[in-house]
Amino acid sequence: MGSAILRPARAAKVLGLLALTWAAWAICTLESEAWLSPKSIPRRVGFLGASGALVEAPPAQAQFGLFAPDIPAPDDVGAVPSDAQVTPSGLAFKVLELPACESEAECVNERPQKFDKVTVDYTGWQRDGKMFDSSVKRGQRASFGISQVIKGWTEGLQLMAPGEKRRFWIPSSTIIVYHLLRLILILILILVLVLVLVLILILILILILILILILILILILILILILIIIITDAKLAYGDNPRGGAPGGPLVFDVTLFSVEKGPRIPTPEDVAGPPGDALVAESGLASKVLKSGTGTQKPTAFSVVTVDYTGWTTDGKLFDSSILRGQPATFPLNQVIKGWTEGLQLMVEGEKRRFWIPAKLAYGESPSGGRPAGLLVFDVTLYQIQQ
Repeated sequence: MGSAILRPARAAKVLGLLALTWAAWAICTLESEAWLSPKSIPRRVGFLGASGALVEAPPAQAQFGLFAPDIPAPDDVGAVPSDAQVTPSGLAFKVLELPACESEAECVNERPQKFDKVTVDYTGWQRDGKMFDSSVKRGQRASFGISQVIKGWTEGLQLMAPGEKRRFWIPSSTIIVYHLLRLILILILILVLVLVLVLILILILILILILILILILILILILILILIIIITDAKLAYGDNPRGGAPGGPLVFDVTLFSVEKGPRIPTPEDVAGPPGDALVAESGLASKVLKSGTGTQKPTAFSVVTVDYTGWTTDGKLFDSSILRGQPATFPLNQVIKGWTEGLQLMVEGEKRRFWIPAKLAYGESPSGGRPAGLLVFDVTLYQIQQ
């Protein structure tokens, strides 16, 4: 009978030891892998999209760790306050602490750009006040490239200077596109109803109206697909139904910028607003000017594969793309790029550098989708190799 009493006691001890072992393993795993391991930082900062982000040593006074309490949400986490500023993309922000720079000219020079690397402290909440990530709680500042994070961060950080702290309200998608989609769908519904009425009233033209209706429906489907693509590209955060455990819906961040590691700078050409008088202008409207003569004798055809370095600006001087800043020349077939490139590179020889002023009809048009630049575009192109 004594052994019968001892068996449950031993079983309880074994279960207790197993439970303690599991708890110790879980705590060690969380502390060493989920919070302190540098390899896990991209997943913790993965909410920000910072692939390979590095961290600095924590401030001496920081209270952090697995068991540190969450940072309370601000009072205005649920909605954008009236005194916040809102950008055209829908990103809202408010300055909480002024930067170290003293004048606007000094601050403009110190603000990070698209290819820079920054070090920040941040805390993120969802609109219900739930904190989902915080470098402050971990006690480890995050370092990452500006272009490696979500679009709301990429846009917002370029507005800040070192020492500054801002609060951002980041929508899950661009508000303007959402309202545009609603308006277009209402117009489409009205158009379909009108066509149905006309179809009933004019039986003689029923065949023609059916054909017109089919064409309109096809155009509607194409338009909806285009709008879906635009909305998908316009996300500033992770959308309303993100994958991988990322927080859904609008997000709120408090961000303090500590330092900027500036990337390479390419000066904007003085004649970026339009072609100068000495530029060559083709019948198509493409203008170009040789900046450096080449050493080759052969020119590519429309079907050649070429290797180039290039930098592109809009007419207001904004740099929107550069293989030089990425540190890698681009290789592509000439029949798979915009018409201005296909035509312009056929004028060049290997080793040549040329500036092109490409009108909208030979580039992406006046109102392109997917975030592509609109209107007249300016490119500096160096042709390295031609593969026939």
